[in-house]
Amino acid sequence: LKLQFLYLIGPLLALRPKGLQAHTHHTMPQMIEVILNDRMGHKVRIKCNDDDTIGDLKKLCAAQIGTRHDKLRVQRQYQVFKDHITLGDYEIKDGMSLELYYN
Repeated sequence: LKLQFLYLIGPLLALRPKGLQAHTHHTMPQMIEVILNDRMGHKVRIKCNDDDTIGDLKKLCAAQIGTRHDKLRVQRQYQVFKDHITLGDYEIKDGMSLELYYN
């Protein structure tokens, strides 16, 4: 299917103005590991994708530690992360440590 698409669209790409480049920044989601520290002696390591939301991260963490995900708050320094925003949007990378608080 991809080859058929390229076969059909190939001649159109040649008509593109020279200043425009093809968009190649569409990458597959990267698997990362995030460390959540609750500052009471527990460090939880969560494996997730960089396109997962903070809410997804909280659900994975809640499953590991045995609490409800809606009782967790994830933050970095004084910035509280919102559930609907992705880890990539917050620029959370592989191996980063975040703070975990219980509401």
